[in-house]
Amino acid sequence: MQSLDVIDMESELSYWRTHYRGMSRCEGLRYSDYEPALKLGLDAYMRGHGRSLSDMEQELRDCYRRTRGGSRLDWDQAHSVVQAAWDRLSDRGGR
Repeated sequence: MQSLDVIDMESELSYWRTHYRGMSRCEGLRYSDYEPALKLGLDAYMRGHGRSLSDMEQELRDCYRRTRGGSRLDWDQAHSVVQAAWDRLSDRGGR
């Protein structure tokens, strides 16, 4: 597989707008609750420079707390969303 150097953020977010309901614990939540964690996962993948998600966890947690806005996801819920966004890119990009 070839590594992803650039992603189309709007295309990725569009994908998740139609697929977020398939994630666990989504009952009663809206896409807007998921979007901050999705953006964080996409950004982390692109900026990680070969680091693993677990290596970045503390800084991602801190970033999520600063940027979550009105999201009703706590960090434990958001972490699984970050992981899903990361995994989707990883599966396509080979990291």
